[in-house]
Amino acid sequence: MVITVERNNTYFIWLSFFLYATITSIAVQFVVLPYFYPALHAGDGLMRTLDSPEFHLKALETYTSSQKIGWSAWPLSGESRGIVNVISFFYIATGVAKPWVLIPLNAFLHASAGTLLFVLYRRFFASTTSAAIAAAPFVFFPSSMLWYTQLHKDGFVILGTLSMLLGWVTLCGITSFRNEWQKSFISIIQIPFGAGLIWLMRPYHAQLMFILSILIIIGLTTILITHWRKDFITTKHVIKKISFMVLILLAITPFSKGAPLISYSHEGACRELTGGPNLPCDEEKFKKLQSAVTTALANSDSITFGKKSEVTKDGIVVESSSKIVKSLKNKSIDEHLVSVLWKEENIFPKLINDRFISIAYYRSYFLRKYSEAGSNIDANIHFTSPADIVMYIPRALQISLLAPFPSQLFKKHEKKSSLFMYRVVLFEMIIVYAALLIFPLAVYRWRSRPEFWIITGSCVVILVFFGCLFVNTGTLHRMRYLYLMTIVGIGIIPFVDYLSAKLNLKWHKK
Repeated sequence: MVITVERNNTYFIWLSFFLYATITSIAVQFVVLPYFYPALHAGDGLMRTLDSPEFHLKALETYTSSQKIGWSAWPLSGESRGIVNVISFFYIATGVAKPWVLIPLNAFLHASAGTLLFVLYRRFFASTTSAAIAAAPFVFFPSSMLWYTQLHKDGFVILGTLSMLLGWVTLCGITSFRNEWQKSFISIIQIPFGAGLIWLMRPYHAQLMFILSILIIIGLTTILITHWRKDFITTKHVIKKISFMVLILLAITPFSKGAPLISYSHEGACRELTGGPNLPCDEEKFKKLQSAVTTALANSDSITFGKKSEVTKDGIVVESSSKIVKSLKNKSIDEHLVSVLWKEENIFPKLINDRFISIAYYRSYFLRKYSEAGSNIDANIHFTSPADIVMYIPRALQISLLAPFPSQLFKKHEKKSSLFMYRVVLFEMIIVYAALLIFPLAVYRWRSRPEFWIITGSCVVILVFFGCLFVNTGTLHRMRYLYLMTIVGIGIIPFVDYLSAKLNLKWHKK
């Protein structure tokens, strides 16, 4: 009877979230953007400042081709193939090449993600009502409209991430595999499903979740061994749980591949940039190159890599014998830039060093991509070594949790679109700041629960990663949304429980 009531509550919450997302999407695409914010409207209910119009046009090309050659035009390969293939599939299947045909799918993704977050809170931390209130910011904050009312990857990635997190904490809470075999089976299905969904849209994020899964397994194994040594659990239970975790790790391993990493070697970088692949490294010229690039960055000059070494009015052109880069939008500029500035250290193994240099490379890419944006933070920071990244971690977490800062929120904005977005974010950040102030109470309350540390630890790691990567607060706010809102929800629960107990409300123990 209790299980039936619990399931009914979950179904009702999912349906409420789904109807809300559907109605909001229809309103945004057909009324709000065309009539209230035409400057933001790119046509067909899509926002001009997002990638949605580009995804729509690519999917439209596939749809047009399918009209001539049929389904052989689908699927596409290449960059953004995941989201474009999904959009074009619905266009071809329905015969209607309009973004509104994706509204039910986007509403389903958002409602399902909100419901998984509710289940996560309900199962481990809160009453039904407290869990629903804690999940509300994630579902109802206006920022989430940037993907569930549009054509974007975020809905898939968010649902996949929550699926993986719920799977791991469910496995963590299993005390008897014989009596809780359903939970074990669900975890084995849920985690690989989430990893696959993430990989379909963002392979680099799937790789990040794979690394997190390894850290979770190490943490849970340590706890299991500690409990076993104290005779809290049997040897058989330890072996079974570790076996399950290894099985799951093997299942998600294929999704850890596909994300590009930058591999660095000082000798190779020096040869390429000062002589050529088959010529020796010219250390003196390389040092001059480092000095010139460092000066250009300090002066905020643009940097281009060409055939001749010469200073221009726009910045500095430095020599590259193997590649000539003419466009500032070419990623290889960033690869060259990091190669020039990177200081190799032997503290970490090459596998970890390559990930550090990949972070430096992509930060360089985003610094240049958003060089003209007015909402950048620490745009003068370039990573030149693993030590730089490690030292930046506290700052990255501060930015990911608290940005945009009050000084950014209250400054004057010339563009109406920027003013509108900052007003929306201001409302959200007031609640975020309040929840973060309460969050230490949640830490004290659930400090002995492994599930709490799996959830918050995963969120903090990803927030630090995004804080190192993204310099533009608009992009950062969208990318960090799930992880920040998860922490915010956990911070809300103690406050809601305290308030309901103080007012003697009946539902706070249900």
